[in-house]
Amino acid sequence: MPDTPCRTPTGHGFMHTEYTFFGRQAILDHNQDTWGFELLYRASADAQSADYSDADSATLQVAASAMSSPQRVDRHGQFLLINFTETSILQGLPYVVPADATVIQVPETLESPDALDQLKGMKEQGYRVALDGFTNSEPDSPLLGIADTLIIDVKDIDETTVKTLVNAPQAQGKNLIAKRVEDKERFAFAKGLGFPLFQGYFFTRPEIVANRRLSSNEISRFKLLKFLEKNGEDLQALAQAIATDVSLSYRLLFYLNSPGIGLPNKVNTIMQAVAMLGWRKTGLWLRLAILTDIADKSKPSELPFLSLNRAKFLEMVALKSPSYTERSDSLFLLGLFSLLDALLDIPLAEIVDHLALDAQVREALAGKNNTLSPWLDLAVCFETGDWPRLDTLAQVLTLAPETLAECYADALSWSNTFFDLAIE
Repeated sequence: MPDTPCRTPTGHGFMHTEYTFFGRQAILDHNQDTWGFELLYRASADAQSADYSDADSATLQVAASAMSSPQRVDRHGQFLLINFTETSILQGLPYVVPADATVIQVPETLESPDALDQLKGMKEQGYRVALDGFTNSEPDSPLLGIADTLIIDVKDIDETTVKTLVNAPQAQGKNLIAKRVEDKERFAFAKGLGFPLFQGYFFTRPEIVANRRLSSNEISRFKLLKFLEKNGEDLQALAQAIATDVSLSYRLLFYLNSPGIGLPNKVNTIMQAVAMLGWRKTGLWLRLAILTDIADKSKPSELPFLSLNRAKFLEMVALKSPSYTERSDSLFLLGLFSLLDALLDIPLAEIVDHLALDAQVREALAGKNNTLSPWLDLAVCFETGDWPRLDTLAQVLTLAPETLAECYADALSWSNTFFDLAIE
């Protein structure tokens, strides 16, 4: 069932809010595999950042829904890193989420003896504790003795200081997360210092390779994408096009016959598969399969997931906004192809020539400002937790904030389910 915006119960000193803005940002290991996610949130459209009551209200909502559809972690061994306030720790809110998948994130400034005692108890119950904003705490800091993970901001601290923090006696034996790693250079720097985990937007940045051109395999896959945009709804022609690709044919049949789909009878032919799914669902599966296929194997799986989630989010917002409903298909494709440069390490301006897209989508993907450009920024705001920018864009596009919050939660839920069934 689709998730709805979270409601906060009244009482216990918490403010009532109508909806919550959720985002999640991946934390990757040195191989760029997903270790877990930090949940980014804001309790209401009026709260630019969390004050006392708003922060506790938001934390309650995050804790209560962290294992529900939009934020859940399905893969064994992945973690959710959630920021808990002192008040929420004193009230035992971390116990709402399972210990084996939760990292309790607290600021370095947390000093309350009662809160520290609570954290000790949570640690004994199997929860991990991350100290956010590590700046070389005193060796005898009680919080440092509890924390097993240290988070170091590598963006606004000079390299010499970062090296000092990594090599500090207090950091030895701790799990280290490099925070706000925004580009490949900073990733390489942090990796060179021995950080095992990295959080930031670096993996969405393409590493443009001089004279890099699309391979014959990539071009053939893009021809399939062009076919989808140019051939109406000819199911027989679509089945024939897929059947020429052995890998895609196998994966489509495997997908439909998997236990997660739960069909009563086995699907044996591509024509049967296409007829059963229909044009739209077959096209959706095919686009996602192609995105994952053309990506370099060294690229994180979070890239095709983000692409799919952007697409669904923009489509959902458009369908709920009468002024934009007719652009829902174009906005879906805008989101879906928005990270092709990071997947292929080729500028989007060069890639769009191989895609059958309308002029405005092509221009927006190529980096030109037009009426569709701000829409892509909406998704990025959720991915980075840039709530002030999101407010500005909502006003520019005359979109209701509650619609954006609800659609992003629903898109995450849908994308999780579809990605897991269709790809993995």
